[in-house]
Amino acid sequence: MQPTPHQHKLFIQLSRKFRRSSPALTRGKHHIGADLNGRNTLNTLWGYRSNDNRDKDILDFILANNLNIINKPDALPTFKRNNSVGWPDLTLCSQSLIDSSINWDVLEEISLSDHRYIETTIASTVANKIYKIYKARHRNHLRFLNILGKDIFHLERKIKAARNSGELNNATIELQTLIIYACNKSFKIKKQLLITKPNWWTEQLEIHKKKVRALRRRAQRAQEIERQARYQVFKKEKAKYKRHNKQARNMGWRKFCSAASHPYGKQYKARSENQIFHLKSRTY
Repeated sequence: MQPTPHQHKLFIQLSRKFRRSSPALTRGKHHIGADLNGRNTLNTLWGYRSNDNRDKDILDFILANNLNIINKPDALPTFKRNNSVGWPDLTLCSQSLIDSSINWDVLEEISLSDHRYIETTIASTVANKIYKIYKARHRNHLRFLNILGKDIFHLERKIKAARNSGELNNATIELQTLIIYACNKSFKIKKQLLITKPNWWTEQLEIHKKKVRALRRRAQRAQEIERQARYQVFKKEKAKYKRHNKQARNMGWRKFCSAASHPYGKQYKARSENQIFHLKSRTY
């Protein structure tokens, strides 16, 4: 999410999404990382040492949606050029996540841009659910109906005779259990293949990245008389690393697409999701 002249409209749209996705904001789990580029008295909490009045919308958005700022005031600059530094990147989360153990840090890794990588670690248990998908088309429908037929009329009478929500819920759970049992006995389970992302990172890229980091450290530690020359060496090597990185990613994506066995398989889905993400970013 980049700075935009329509920032006020963006925050309104995000607030609406929060309210739709979570009836109670305190129960919702939201994590936002954004280049908001605003300064205010509060901004001294996340690195800036001066103030301006550009971020009224930012503060209103944070307060209206019960969000928390997790930037550290003593962190490294999240934005750095040769002659300037800044802390425009802001990380927010909802109250339900702030109650978890959260670690936020700005990394020294080469990021291929003026912005540094920001690492947020949330110590929260996430349960992955895999739902069964039955092959119900043209298979064992008669057997499915025969299994249901043994108890369906009994459950129908039970639902009609329900006198309160508790009895109705119990009857509904019995019906769902019966349907799942009939499906398990009648249909085969569809295999769910794990969609893997293209693996393009190589040992050569890791070595090149370490070399660029070493050149940057040498330039930072160099004496004033030779610092400019060392920075020029660092910038040339960084440009080579960017090209090397981009070539590896393109080659990895090309191999990933070449392995496609179906026109609407995981390659198509990966590309479609990527396009949708970019369209949303532009819209906002």
